[in-house]
Amino acid sequence: MPLYVQPWEINYNPNIAHGSVVSKVIFSTIVGTNYQLNIYLPPGYDSLSSITYPTVYFQDGSEYISLGRAVNVIDNLLDSSKIQPVIAVFVKPNNRNEEYAGSLRNQYRLFFVNELVPYIDANYKTKIDPSERLVLGDSYGGNISALISYNHPEIFGLCGLHSGALQPNGYEAYNLIINGPIKDIKWSSIWGTYEGSLTQNMNSLKDFLIGASYEIDWLERPEGHSWGLWRATVDRMLMYFFPDNSSYVIIEEMNPTNFILYQNYPNPFNPSTIIQYTIGSRQFVSLSVYDLLGNEISTLVNEEKEPGTYEVEFKPASNIKSPSTGIYFYQLRAGYIVETKKMVLLK
Repeated sequence: MPLYVQPWEINYNPNIAHGSVVSKVIFSTIVGTNYQLNIYLPPGYDSLSSITYPTVYFQDGSEYISLGRAVNVIDNLLDSSKIQPVIAVFVKPNNRNEEYAGSLRNQYRLFFVNELVPYIDANYKTKIDPSERLVLGDSYGGNISALISYNHPEIFGLCGLHSGALQPNGYEAYNLIINGPIKDIKWSSIWGTYEGSLTQNMNSLKDFLIGASYEIDWLERPEGHSWGLWRATVDRMLMYFFPDNSSYVIIEEMNPTNFILYQNYPNPFNPSTIIQYTIGSRQFVSLSVYDLLGNEISTLVNEEKEPGTYEVEFKPASNIKSPSTGIYFYQLRAGYIVETKKMVLLK
């Protein structure tokens, strides 16, 4: 769609501070090959400083940079104080299918925990607590991320699944998680409605993780198996795992709701769109839609809500006498906090 609004955080902003990206090559004796790394260091990084940083390890590293725009995402989130500074390690596979899901998966997993992590920790100012170390990936990259984290929670206590394809080897990763002991892992899982059997698998895994009292943030969006979905939600994973400490403290003190108002989808839209929000405590919530002039045209929510994540459908034809193409705003009020986002109606 020509008026499609790209997620703001994926765009390069020349007016903000930028981290640096250094390229390295590491040889794995376990796999018997070299791996290309791109290592993101946050603005102000000083190798002589005592400051240490959480780390994020990306599978399909070159694609998360080129297609996922992850470096731009990190820069923009840091500039807007939405995450704390992180070191990001983008790992480029050599034989993706075999390393992530096939005959080399166990060697690759051991390369990650026994060679790659020690190399990064020895050369960069990283936090060594597993609760400060995230591994994430898309599709088969999610499969190997799950295998790495579940088998080595003492190394990776955080795991992100972008449409995790967990079916290889007789659903090895999936069965390992649901049939094995509960481990100290915090999860983020994001997938699309139109991903065939993967959608059902991700829902089933999500239900198990919630039932097993794992910490998990999850999201299903009406999209397919693509970078359009993944690059638009890298920010959500990073904000979930590494919220900015200073802003988080302020939110905790002033607003115990810790609410999140998400971007509507699809956007632009016609004839309807979904607005999703999360609140962390029972309270009165209102969600309204305004036109470009600031006139309230619809009240979608106006009641007390229990903690949780909610979705509301907005149909302009049901709320506006003669809806026209253009920009509208939706605003969430919860406690003392108000947040507004923009959406575009096409006709």
